[in-house]
Amino acid sequence: MTAYTWGAQVESGPEVPESGSSLRILICSNAYPPHFMGGAELMAHEQALALSRLGHDVRVFAADPLFAGHSAEQGIRHARTDNIYQGIRVYRIATEPEDYSPEFVNFQNSVAEGHFRDVLREFEPQIVHCHNLLGLSVKLPLMARMYGARTVCTLHDFWGFCLRNTAVRADGRACDNSTCCNECLARIHDGRRRHVPMRLRKDFIRLALEQVDRFIAPSHFVAGRYAWSGLSADRLEVIPNGIDIDRFRAKRNTSESSLAPVKVTYVGYLGAHKGVITLVEALALPPLEDFRVILQLVGEGPEREACVARVNALGLQDRVHFLGKVQPAGMASIYAGSDIVVLPSIWDENQPVCLMEAMAAGLPVIASRKGGIPELIDDGVNGLMFRAGDPGD
Repeated sequence: MTAYTWGAQVESGPEVPESGSSLRILICSNAYPPHFMGGAELMAHEQALALSRLGHDVRVFAADPLFAGHSAEQGIRHARTDNIYQGIRVYRIATEPEDYSPEFVNFQNSVAEGHFRDVLREFEPQIVHCHNLLGLSVKLPLMARMYGARTVCTLHDFWGFCLRNTAVRADGRACDNSTCCNECLARIHDGRRRHVPMRLRKDFIRLALEQVDRFIAPSHFVAGRYAWSGLSADRLEVIPNGIDIDRFRAKRNTSESSLAPVKVTYVGYLGAHKGVITLVEALALPPLEDFRVILQLVGEGPEREACVARVNALGLQDRVHFLGKVQPAGMASIYAGSDIVVLPSIWDENQPVCLMEAMAAGLPVIASRKGGIPELIDDGVNGLMFRAGDPGD
C-alpha cells in the first residue's frame, strides 16, 4: 500500500491513515464488468477485488455502455444505477456510443460529474484511483483532488495525448507527434451544432492530468511514451499488472488425439488496431494452409464483419471459429482447449492481459513486436514475435 501513502498531507477532505490501516478507495473506469471486459476493465475489477481482500472499503464509479449487449436497469442515458458485482458496490452511469466517440466531447460530461460529486459526498473516499476515463469524464481526478482525496491513474493506453487512444494515424502509420491531432480529426462536435477546438480538448485533458498525484504504467514502453508527450516523469511509476496464476494453471486439456488439429486462439477486441485480419490471412499462406490448424477468435468488436468477409473470401469458413464474448469465468476453459495464443496487434500494446493469462495457463505465445510486448516475450525463449501487419513473417 506504499503507493497510496506518499507525499504531503492534503489541505482538506478525508485524512489518509497510516500505512496498514483500512482505506476508503474509489476506483473509476469508463467501462466495467460484466457488460464490457477489455484488459483495462478486467484489471480495474481485479484491483478492486484484491484491495477489498486486504480489508479496504472499495467501491467503483463506472460508465455502463448501453450498447454492450445488455439493457441497463434504467436504460436512460447518463442515469445512475447502483448494484453489487462480485461483492463490490458499483455506481454505474449509463452511456451511449456518442459518449465515447472522439468526434464528440468524450472527455467531459457534466451529468456524470454531478453523479461523481454525489458519490464523493456519500462515500468520502480517501483515494481515487482512475483507469480509462474517456466516455465518463477526465475531470474526475480534478474533482477528487478539490475534494481532498489523493489521486492515482493507471495508464492502459494513450488516451492522455491521442484522441484515437492508440497513437496510430487513420492511415495505419504510428504517430510520433502529439501536437497534430487535428490531422486525424479536424473538428469536434459538442452535440449542439457547435464545434470545439482541438486545442481546447488537449488543454482540458492536460489540466485534468496535472491533478493526479501518481501515474502507474504497466510497461516501460507506455511510461516512456507519456514522458515523451510531456507528462512529468517523477510522477510515473512502472508497476506491471498482476495475474491470478491459479485460475489458469494446470487446466489444459491434454486428452485429445495427437492427430487433432492445432487450435490457435486470439483473445481480445475485434478492432482494426488489433490486426486480426493479419492472423486470418496468415492461415491461408503456406505452410499453414497445409496444416490442420483451427483459428479461434474470442471477442467482439466493429471489425467482426470485415473478418467474416475475409474468412469467406479466403474459403476458411471451416477453419476459423468466431466464439464471441466469453465471461472471465469461462476463460480458463478457453485456454484449456487451446494449443497456442496469438496476438497480432498493429498498435503499440501496453501489457496485454491475454498474453499473461496464456502464459499462466502454460501455453506458447506468439505476438507482434509492438509496444510493451517485448517486455513480456523474450523472442525464441518464452515465446515468438513477428513483424506487425505481415502475415508472411
